Amino acid sequence: MVVLNGVLYYINGGDGRLWALDAATGKTLWRLKSPDGYSFKREINVMQGDGERKGYVLTSTWHGACAYESER
Repeated sequence: MVVLNGVLYYINGGDGRLWALDAATGKTLWRLKSPDGYSFKREINVMQGDGERKGYVLTSTWHGACAYESER
């Protein structure tokens, strides 16, 4: 799990999806299946934005790397 700008990002081992939760409320903001149909690996990192741009959530599947724009 990792937090960026009040959003908790994690990969659920049960369904293999990438989740984003509001860290203050626990509300699910979104969840994604991997683009290649395989489960995401459990490693997850974030890259902070520069003020004008949002950051990124970085992870991978067993077949490739993935980068998603952060929620905030």
